Amino acid sequence: MSEILIVSSHTPYSGLQADDALDAALAASNVGLRVSVLFESHGVFQLLLGQQTDATVNQLTEKRIKALPMFDIEDIYYCKQSADQLLPEESALSTIAKPLVNQTDIERLIDAHQHVLRF
Repeated sequence: MSEILIVSSHTPYSGLQADDALDAALAASNVGLRVSVLFESHGVFQLLLGQQTDATVNQLTEKRIKALPMFDIEDIYYCKQSADQLLPEESALSTIAKPLVNQTDIERLIDAHQHVLRF
């Protein structure tokens, strides 16, 4: 089985990249690929809980991320360094994603996959 890593590095409301990353993950899962997702840089904003936005601007990113395990996407990670640098300390992040503490962990994750798509 082929393995693919989707790397999402954009905020959920600044364009279509965040939605495109989630769409790619779901599509890859639907055709039988083993999918992992990494939120890094500004992509960690997608993991913030309780965001109030215009639902027409995005497809409720928080709910879509929570649904990933229903599509057999259970390897979900975020860059802890990005979260620490960009998010306020009291920010509540989705517990669905596991933190990767340093760059070495991220490099190992990337090396473990046959294909990497960056959004």
